[in-house]
Amino acid sequence: MGTTPDERRDAIRRLWSVGDYPRIAAHFAPAADRVVAETDLAARRVLDAGSGTGNAALAAARSGAEVAAFDLTPSLLALARRRAAAEGLRIEWREGDLLHVPWEDDAFDVTLSVFAAFLTDDPARCLTELIRVTRPGGQLLTTAWSRSSIFLRMMHVAAQHDADIVGVVDAGPFADRNGLRRLSIGAPIEDLAVREHELPLSFASVEAAFAFFEQASGPVQSLAAAFGDRWDAVRADIITDWQSVAASQPDGSVTLPASYVLAHLHLAP
Repeated sequence: MGTTPDERRDAIRRLWSVGDYPRIAAHFAPAADRVVAETDLAARRVLDAGSGTGNAALAAARSGAEVAAFDLTPSLLALARRRAAAEGLRIEWREGDLLHVPWEDDAFDVTLSVFAAFLTDDPARCLTELIRVTRPGGQLLTTAWSRSSIFLRMMHVAAQHDADIVGVVDAGPFADRNGLRRLSIGAPIEDLAVREHELPLSFASVEAAFAFFEQASGPVQSLAAAFGDRWDAVRADIITDWQSVAASQPDGSVTLPASYVLAHLHLAP
């Protein structure tokens, strides 16, 4: 028997409610700032789709946009609301699913999805929904971790231990121009630009970095639970792999490459 829509949504909420995702999201804020800086949002109607703790929504509101945002996880929405209130920013918040965006057609000039759309279990449906709520001539911007990011590297290492647990490891269509082209066949896309950017993550050491994600990341905790008593060996190999790409800093700390792909789609008028 397959998973029902309610079971799917409940599983997503549980995944992002465990750990301490807001601590992780704080590290990702510079990527949201870059996305917002890609285009002039002042006085435009903007949607942050899969808003998490609100990084992109808040950045867009600060730039003068009229912002709406949604996420499926109530605890993250609550934090995003508090952050906006603390800054005196007016944002319309809704609980909603990336596969069923809770707005009418052509509601927004620009739609953003920062580290959200690429995670969906139905990327074609997700892209269709994001395009649906974006007006003709509007813009859609998304980010996804690239193949060289530490997060994809982690999954590749884990798959070497047990591919059945990890499944197919792939950056997905939102991280690749050709993938997005295939995903958007028949969609009213006038232009598509894809660029890779670096998001250096700074920690006291590689070991400290991995311990941080173990403690704060629901997906990492889920992966560890799936491996059970084999996790220590997987963990050691991931740390070794991350050490191979870590850059030492003069103060003794390290930076790790969380490279990501920013896709900028222009819809036909």
